[in-house]
Amino acid sequence: MAALLAAYGRALVKRPVLTNSVTACVLYGSGDCLAQQLEKYQNVQSSGKTSYNFERTARMCLFGLAVSGPILTHWYSYLPKMTSVFRYSYELLPAHKMFGTMYQQRPLASGARNEVLAKLVLDQLFFQAPFLNLYLFIMSMLEGHTFSEGIELCKKNFHDCWGIALLFWVPGQYANFTLAPAHLAPLVVSSLGLIWNAMLSLLFHHRDYAAEHAAELAASEQLALAAASPTLVAPTPEPTPAPTPTIIELSASVDSEWSQSLNPANAARTVCWYVAY
Repeated sequence: MAALLAAYGRALVKRPVLTNSVTACVLYGSGDCLAQQLEKYQNVQSSGKTSYNFERTARMCLFGLAVSGPILTHWYSYLPKMTSVFRYSYELLPAHKMFGTMYQQRPLASGARNEVLAKLVLDQLFFQAPFLNLYLFIMSMLEGHTFSEGIELCKKNFHDCWGIALLFWVPGQYANFTLAPAHLAPLVVSSLGLIWNAMLSLLFHHRDYAAEHAAELAASEQLALAAASPTLVAPTPEPTPAPTPTIIELSASVDSEWSQSLNPANAARTVCWYVAY
């Protein structure tokens, strides 16, 4: 392990851009692999996804190799030069006849802390925000969106994640600038980027697909419940019995029959029938 680290250190000195680019390629790809596994575990995968998306991992590796590695190498090599002024105090010396106004540089006891804070402010204002926008835009273009769609997606995603980015990168970069040597800053940032990219992917997938998957799960549970419950058959209605006539109705019926038998026309027909017989 010591020999491997020594070889890596020599590669950083001889070919810093290539070494940091290959490192970023590996770490970005690993971060996407982790993100896809977490998305599957939390059931927030893209709609229609049935297997591992190798093209997505390839896009992340390409971004790390061609974009992130070179940019990180140059930015974190110039950042210490821009903040070195905060390590010292400057005292005005008496004017010299030949050289004019001169200052004496004195190291500050709090110079290291001042420089770390200066790096942190410069990094968040002039690097992290533009770099995050660049990442969001390039990834949207690699996914096949048009230029205008990429701009809109970049705006939407940046507004949703910038607050979380500050909570993640400010403590991470403070530890980086305090503990790590300057030439290892790109390696530390790429390593933190592995975690950050997985968090970013989960954030966007929860925003875009969590409600959709929850609705699908609820619908499937309702179908399963309906299939498991017994089928209810409506009972056949029993025939309604005829109402029993009352005494008044029976007496009225008897009176009607008796009155018909006393009718003269009926009596005549009855007599004619008996005579004919």
